[in-house]
Amino acid sequence: MPVSDDEPTVRKAVQAYYRLCQTTDAALQPGNPAPEHAGATVEPLAYEANRAMRKAGLFTLSRDEFEAVVQRYFPDFKFEGGSW
Repeated sequence: MPVSDDEPTVRKAVQAYYRLCQTTDAALQPGNPAPEHAGATVEPLAYEANRAMRKAGLFTLSRDEFEAVVQRYFPDFKFEGGSW
């Protein structure tokens, strides 16, 4: 099933994923005043992103396809490290 980047559910899912990535990155930065609380901040965003991405059908995409969808909304977003 192709995913349309014009669908509000896809946009919402990509935005949730982006928020999760940005918040996780901020929580893991050196100098974070409360790194022990990062899980409490990141966990609800992970659940939100998971639900939204599942609803939008994004888990059926390959990494390259998913990256292309995210970069339509956030062209400067860089996928780095990790594995799919």
